[in-house]
Amino acid sequence: MELYWEPKGGGVFELTPVAGDVKWFSSAAGQAGYVEFEMMKGAADLRTGDGIRLALSGADRFLGRVFTLTAGPDRVKVRAYDQLRYLLQKYSYTFTGVTASAMLRAMARDFRLAVGAVADTGYVFAKFAADGQSLLDMMLSALKQTRENTGRLFVLGDEAGRLTLTDCRNRIRPFALSAAHNLTDYSDVHTIDESAYTKFEISRTAGSGREVRTLVNAPAMDRFGVLLWTGSAGSEESAAVMDSRLRQAERRYAREHRSFSCEGAGEDVRAGDVVAVMAAGETRPYLIASVRHAFAGGARHTMKLELERFA
Repeated sequence: MELYWEPKGGGVFELTPVAGDVKWFSSAAGQAGYVEFEMMKGAADLRTGDGIRLALSGADRFLGRVFTLTAGPDRVKVRAYDQLRYLLQKYSYTFTGVTASAMLRAMARDFRLAVGAVADTGYVFAKFAADGQSLLDMMLSALKQTRENTGRLFVLGDEAGRLTLTDCRNRIRPFALSAAHNLTDYSDVHTIDESAYTKFEISRTAGSGREVRTLVNAPAMDRFGVLLWTGSAGSEESAAVMDSRLRQAERRYAREHRSFSCEGAGEDVRAGDVVAVMAAGETRPYLIASVRHAFAGGARHTMKLELERFA
């Protein structure tokens, strides 16, 4: 791991020898990524707004700005955020005839944010309006609706200082997490207490009443009972579109919810990557929802991950 300071006045200075323990966090679930570390007072004259860059084996993995400096008697604690931090600001937008990809580009343009690879999310919103919401909540809502209509999962992130939007099918990594190989502890959760449903309904206003379309997964209902998922539709959505959304929801939710949390030896992964998890005698793909990397003394690399089943 290499850590660099890029002052607003120019220049690049390595902080690895003076930074001590370094933490790097990334999330695919609506949180800004950050790098955090401590150093002795006077080791470097960091200021808010300065750039912090973290690299692994020479490849940039994080580029953000110092948002907080917390000084004690002898040491200074530094936290730098990536560009997702700027999407936590609240604003109002009304979009017509756009995709989530186009929404992200518009936000980046308005808030002077750098953009990297942005996948075409495909699904076009006839109208998307949000009043006084955070930009990040708007994007997460747009991506959720895109998934409900297409079945495709996209993750919003920041890759070394540029906002990205990627299809998770293109983020599959060629290695596995297993207790026998690289994990020191893990928790494998099977539950129907969240994100598990057996009956699916979408409704919309129709004249003076409501039109409701329903789909039931009988085997799941026999096993788990009635667990109701509900959605709403606009007047412009056809019955075929509503039925397609119901089928997408059934494919995603008519089963027990699986999540996996673990810690172990560090790997070069970030939130949004898909990895294989070997547990309980089976191997399945999981999406990394969040990962906390720790570099003890700038060297020994460990990580803690939260994962959700990917399928």
